[in-house]
This record gives sequence, C-alpha cells and structure tokens, in this order.
Amino acid sequence: MTCPLCATDLDRDTLVVVDEGPDLRGFRCPNGHGRFLPSDLYTAWREGHDSGESTGAPIPTADTVGDVKVPKRCPEDGHIMGRYRVGDPASFWLDRCGTCHGVWFDGGEWEATVESGLLDQLPAIVSDAW
Repeated sequence: MTCPLCATDLDRDTLVVVDEGPDLRGFRCPNGHGRFLPSDLYTAWREGHDSGESTGAPIPTADTVGDVKVPKRCPEDGHIMGRYRVGDPASFWLDRCGTCHGVWFDGGEWEATVESGLLDQLPAIVSDAW
C-alpha cells in the first residue's frame, strides 16, 4: 500500500504498519501525511473492544488537524475515496473508500478522532446519515 498524498506515482512511499492502540493495527505514511485504517482490521478490533463513549471534547477544525482537501486514491485498492465531515461545518473530514471501506486520516485527524472519543463511532461518521 502506498500513501495517497506523497508527491508522484513513482515517488509514493509505502505505508508502514503501526499499532494504533490495544489490538488495533493500521498503516501510516513515513512522511507524516496520514494514516490508513483498513476496514477488516477496524472491524476485528471493534468486535473485541468495549465501545466507549464520546469524551465530549470539542471536535477540532479542519485547519488545526491538517485536513487535505484533495481527492485521494485508496491505498488498498486505488479507488477514489469519498469525504465525510466529522462534525459541524467547521470540523475536519475523513476520507473513506466506497469499495473496501478503509478510512484515510490526514495529518492529525487520527489523534483528533481518538481524543474526541469518536473512534467507536467511525461507521456512523462515514455514513450518509451522519
């Protein structure tokens, strides 16, 4: 898998495996562009994890987390990812592949999602109803 934000197709860096928390593994760009969470790894984690509640922490704005407002290709299957807003109009957006359902977190979006207690709500966030 390669980073959807690294410079060119020839120069794209391979994502590296990273442990995101207890029993949760994902992939990150070695250049700090973001992280990718495949749907199967998230689903396995969620099945063995007690759902937490939102911490009530304010959801950061797109400017503070480094939201990159360009179309991205899914690191897993190359399809164009859709964008889903996390909170009110000033908040950041997550990118999700409509085919494999993996989620890309730009810059500090992963930390913002975890700190806001929204990781358990990821399926709802990336739904049309959200």
